[in-house]
Amino acid sequence: MPEPELNVAIIDGTGQRHHEPDLSYRKYRTLGALHSPGLDEIRISKRHMVDDGKQAVSKVRTALVQAGWRPGR
Repeated sequence: MPEPELNVAIIDGTGQRHHEPDLSYRKYRTLGALHSPGLDEIRISKRHMVDDGKQAVSKVRTALVQAGWRPGR
């Protein structure tokens, strides 16, 4: 595991400061930083994977439906 950085501010592409976590890993960027049209970032963490990942599945399904997906197509 890489060494975390301490107290590094999280700043978006416009320079706006959002958060300053105690520990962070700048190496791991998010899709949101790419600002790609048509791509949505869905964050899944360990807590979403409890109970066979039902919360994770729900988050992904909700995002897909909001983007126009319908089951059975």
